[in-house]
Amino acid sequence: MKKILITAQLISVLFLLTGQDLRLAEIEDQAIQSICSTILVDLYKEVGLDVEIVPMTALRAQQEATSGKVDGEVGRIASYGQIFPQMIKVPTILYSNTTLAFVRKDSGIDHVTKEELKNYRVARIKGVVNTDRLTEKVEQVYDFDNMEAMMEFVTMGRADIALTSRIGGLCTLAATGNDELTGLPDPVISQDLFHYLHRRNSHIVSLIDKKLREFKESGELEEQILQIENELLNKP
Repeated sequence: MKKILITAQLISVLFLLTGQDLRLAEIEDQAIQSICSTILVDLYKEVGLDVEIVPMTALRAQQEATSGKVDGEVGRIASYGQIFPQMIKVPTILYSNTTLAFVRKDSGIDHVTKEELKNYRVARIKGVVNTDRLTEKVEQVYDFDNMEAMMEFVTMGRADIALTSRIGGLCTLAATGNDELTGLPDPVISQDLFHYLHRRNSHIVSLIDKKLREFKESGELEEQILQIENELLNKP
């Protein structure tokens, strides 16, 4: 009986949303966001919904999503919904993010903990909550809107560390042919990313979460992530 009721509720949601397109903000120039977007486009299609992915800077994505100008964001950390209560987290983990310190190969830096970041000049992407929090006690912080400019800044020796996701940093170095920087082997922090929807879309959170759990339990999610990562890293 319980299964029948749940199925009926899901069918009702789908019926109500027929023809409704959702707009999701993606932080531009971030490989990790591209991965989340690709997964979500397929996931929403599976439940009969079309989504438009709208690339923008991290700060603008935050502003557009929290104000309800877009329907949600493709991927943010677990605490994002606590900071912005108008955003509702889809409970199932979408992607696990590893944040690395990228440094010049000749810098002499071989290990950095989050507590040690305050000893360095740190470059970060503006508006990313994860790196904003990691650099709260860092005196010399440089904000950038895109990865290439940030990596070039560190390459020129104007900052000691570029703080960003492993996959994003590696993809940027590969795309630009930058062989002067390297990502340190030990992560500064590892955090899970979640899909967020504006509270006006709370009625579809359980629907999206159910499908995401199905993707995860079947192994399809992990397989898709590995495929996308390989494509990004080997992109000509």
